[in-house]
Amino acid sequence: MISRFRDSTKDHFNFRSWSESGKGSNDTPFFSGEGVEVRMKAIRPKIREVRQSWNNFEDYISSLRQFLLNSKQEKRIFQKEKELHLFDTHLNKFRDWIDRDNRSEKKSIQEDYGAVQFYTSRNGYELIFKAMNEKFRDKSKLSEDDFKNLAFLVELLNIDLYNYNELNPGVSVFRDSDRVYRGLDMSQDEFKSIMKFMTDASSVQQRYISTPLGFLSTSLNRDVAVNFSGQKNGEGEQSSDKQGRCSVILEIHIISLDPDLLGIYQDRHPSSIVSPICATRIEGLSRYPQEREVLLRGPFFQVLDVKRADASNIVELMMLDCNRDHPTTAALSEEEDKSARYLFRTLVHVNRYEYCKNFYLERNRKDEVDRYQNALNASKRILDKLL
Repeated sequence: MISRFRDSTKDHFNFRSWSESGKGSNDTPFFSGEGVEVRMKAIRPKIREVRQSWNNFEDYISSLRQFLLNSKQEKRIFQKEKELHLFDTHLNKFRDWIDRDNRSEKKSIQEDYGAVQFYTSRNGYELIFKAMNEKFRDKSKLSEDDFKNLAFLVELLNIDLYNYNELNPGVSVFRDSDRVYRGLDMSQDEFKSIMKFMTDASSVQQRYISTPLGFLSTSLNRDVAVNFSGQKNGEGEQSSDKQGRCSVILEIHIISLDPDLLGIYQDRHPSSIVSPICATRIEGLSRYPQEREVLLRGPFFQVLDVKRADASNIVELMMLDCNRDHPTTAALSEEEDKSARYLFRTLVHVNRYEYCKNFYLERNRKDEVDRYQNALNASKRILDKLL
């Protein structure tokens, strides 16, 4: 098993300053508040550019290889011929979205899924995709070429996830009782700050965090996250060490967009495809199927609860499994795309706030029910104006 299932604030940032102000250091596991939209605004043009010129695949591969060679942190990647061979074997093959590719001789590649399989391997994750995730979490300004190369690398994964979903119905279906888990290591003071943050944050929008276009590995098996978090599984002890560190489990609810809400979007934008690639079971592709991995793509989380228990510290989150990230969006004009994006975001807000309200209703948390009911009412008013 490798470190895909765990984050550490030692490696990224001070969680306390982030949770109190919405701002962290340059390297952060999550973006919050206005930072989410700022990040996406920088990335969207490059996604559109890459998709509209996908026939230049060989040029993009060459640029990506050079980008990794020139990156100071990843300079070691291609020092050995074997490592270059791994890159070429898994990423160098042409692929396209299965419902867009008209080159019949390439169809067999649609069932290759080399990018996802490489992601789950030790070499692939440590040498390439770990660097990609770190760069997407970097709040410092990246160059135009950096964004383009990263957008292309993400697109390789997007295509594999989309095609895998299309050819294997059910890999993005989750029961109401299903949860996925990820480990997180932080200081005791940071965890106390999160608890205070949840108590003080009167606006539910303040509890919204994301890693746009980044990838997070999670598991349906809680023990996998526990093992990576450093917690003493089953021993009934609070996880900490001599440096005051604290092991945390992220417990994530995954839901689908309500069919009625999805129908509203599809009625108004019938050419725009919505897919569930944001949460995909990939144990059938993984080099480590026993990890029961669910790969989260660009997750947008709502923080539901923070709990300190005898045997573990838990941050409970929820997310929707779908987005409108498909080449059909690139076919829309910028104005049409902006309108479609705003409608979809509003529908997601309605769905999210309804779920959160019911979550707190079941727990008799009237104060939280009222907060989410107010947010739900506000989103419904926006939706009414759009219809």
